[in-house]
Formats: sequence, structure tokens, C-alpha cells
Amino acid sequence: MALQIQWFCFAARGASTAAVAAAIRPFALAGWSVADVLHALEWDPQGKRDYLADKHALRMDIYLTKRLAKWLRDGEPVASFSQRQERKRTQARAEAQAEAQRRADHQKAATRAPEWFHRELAALRANRKATLPA
Repeated sequence: MALQIQWFCFAARGASTAAVAAAIRPFALAGWSVADVLHALEWDPQGKRDYLADKHALRMDIYLTKRLAKWLRDGEPVASFSQRQERKRTQARAEAQAEAQRRADHQKAATRAPEWFHRELAALRANRKATLPA
């Protein structure tokens, strides 16, 4: 994972692979993907772009640790970008299923129209077919 981050993040190439691995270890253990770590290097947890203003730092291992520290709360990584998106999708899916179930229950509870209404409706439809030009 550290090599992949060094491959995709130019700034991480200035640090050793061991230093990158040490910086991302808590995030890897929390289930973050390479894309999540790369996202965390450019964005802050509130969704604001965090430009690489200090990418010319002398110690890239400190730079990576500093950038990723924004994503730690009490020493533990917060939910990653993809984990947040998955949580939102799961919530939206659950809400859609609940709405579908509510509609189905409402449809079952709806009373059927009286029989005379169905007879009149069938007569109107038959009359309409008879009067339409061929």
C-alpha cells in the first residue's frame, strides 16, 4: 500500500517506503484504501480542498504525518471518504426500501372501489372503443 501511495502521490516519493508505511499504518488498519489515503492528503475531513502548500517540506515523512493527522480523532482515524459515501448509500437505500414498504402497505390497506363503479368503467371503455374511428 505504501508503494502505491508513493506511486500516485509525488510528495510521498520524498519519504522512504518505511516512513510512508508508518504514516499510513493506522489508516490501513482502519480499512482505508489507497484512494482514501490519497484523498486525505488533498482534502480535509470537512470536504475543503487542502492544497499542497507545504509540499516542498524537507522531511516528507513529517509532511505526510501532518497531513494525515487532520483525519485522526483521539488517535483513531475518522471514517474515510469511501466509508462515508458507503454509509450515505446504505442510508438512502434503507430509506427507499422503507418508502416502498410504506407504499405497499398503503396500497394493501386501500379499499377497493365498489362493484357498480367497475361495471360503469367497463361500459365506458367499451363505449369509447366502439365510437373511436378505425
